[in-house]
Amino acid sequence: GGGAGGDAGGGDGGVAGGGGTVALLAPRRQLRRRRWLLCCSRLSPEKNVGAFVAVVRSIGPERLRRLGVVPHLVGSGPLAEELRAALLAACPFAVVSAFSSDPARLAELFEATLLNLHP
Repeated sequence: GGGAGGDAGGGDGGVAGGGGTVALLAPRRQLRRRRWLLCCSRLSPEKNVGAFVAVVRSIGPERLRRLGVVPHLVGSGPLAEELRAALLAACPFAVVSAFSSDPARLAELFEATLLNLHP
């Protein structure tokens, strides 16, 4: 993983913005490998995971594809089938998977995550 700030080798760890440099959490070359727009949650009413589906719907599949971003819903619970259907209706190439508490699997998942949306 990357720490705050850029890397000394290429200077590609920040982006210009508003008169200064904003440090990224990872160098750009690592961000390019990140493709998930992730929501990892228990799929139950109190978690409001429908907000994730609404965000995906508002962005739209064409824009997500153009950006190389894939919505990924991870979890299980009483709303699993309903949320799966709603997400796939909003974005047909979205990924839905069951939660795994395996540390290696979670590390792999979050390493490939561009943005974790946790409503």
